[in-house]
Amino acid sequence: MTRTALVSYFFASDALPLGDSLVRGLEANGWKVERFHCQAESPINNLLFKPLRKITKGLGADVDLARQLGVDNDNFRNARLYERLEAVKPDLLLVVRGTDYSKATLDRAKQNGLLGTSVGWWVGGPESAEFLAQDAQTYDHYFSIHPAPLPEGVAWLDLLGHDAAIYHPIPGLAQDVPISFVGGLNPRRLEVFSQLTDLPIQIYGPGWRKPKNGWRPALWRRVKARGIYGDALNRLYNRSKIVLNVTGWKPEAGKGLNLRVLDVPATGAFLLTDFSEDLAAFFKPGEEIETWHSIEELRDKCRFYLANDAARSKIAAAGLERVRKLEDYRSKMARLLAGAGLAGPG
Repeated sequence: MTRTALVSYFFASDALPLGDSLVRGLEANGWKVERFHCQAESPINNLLFKPLRKITKGLGADVDLARQLGVDNDNFRNARLYERLEAVKPDLLLVVRGTDYSKATLDRAKQNGLLGTSVGWWVGGPESAEFLAQDAQTYDHYFSIHPAPLPEGVAWLDLLGHDAAIYHPIPGLAQDVPISFVGGLNPRRLEVFSQLTDLPIQIYGPGWRKPKNGWRPALWRRVKARGIYGDALNRLYNRSKIVLNVTGWKPEAGKGLNLRVLDVPATGAFLLTDFSEDLAAFFKPGEEIETWHSIEELRDKCRFYLANDAARSKIAAAGLERVRKLEDYRSKMARLLAGAGLAGPG
């Protein structure tokens, strides 16, 4: 009998396609899979209570009436998730990243026979062992993409996998974008890119033009759009001579790699990423991808590889060849299922 999984992630046209990769990976293991969009928001909260809260903040108070009345987004999502559990009755609930589902919601579903095994998978930035331990209490099994520190009850499972259905070379497409970066603004990225405005970088991602980060017209001119997704993202990587990766956290502060590390080479593009010791498990830096340690080194390598097509193309070709030998999401999901005691076909 085929087993059923419900996957909670960002399933939207303006979201990274990781959720679709995980769904295909589970299906390749013989499971029937349903999706749950974890960013569902309460209409009454957004239309009424959010504006009211802004007004109270402006008056020097912070009154969250929506939460007090139980109509805030967290309560709304828990209610919608419970409805989906009632409808699907999954053998597995996989919650990717963490979206504040309550232990009470999942316990109630289990008590009512609506849920088999619950699995949480933290794929955000590095967090403390205390945070992970607390978050893990909601689920039967819990994974983190960061190998350390891991408290009892949390296992390591890296996120990187190869999905050729999404990221692949497009033959004959001209490389007319000198340097590209795709990702949202955070303090580390603001620090890096504010010092690289002399380079021909195209930035795609949310938050880069917010006035609260100061007057930065030189940086703003480098921002092309608030985001780029799907086929357009695959085309951008293919069109780019250099694709930059600036991890949201300092690699020395927390281990773990983000998705660009495999996504970019999978398109045949040249990846220039911040150095992490974890990279050695996937690539040979300097041969299959290129790395940087400081902003000065990043600038120098951008200029060098823009001026040296042959060197850049050789590394990009080797990176593509390497990615094709790495784990795909069928294998990744098989490992997750085994770790959750659900090994074998669905």
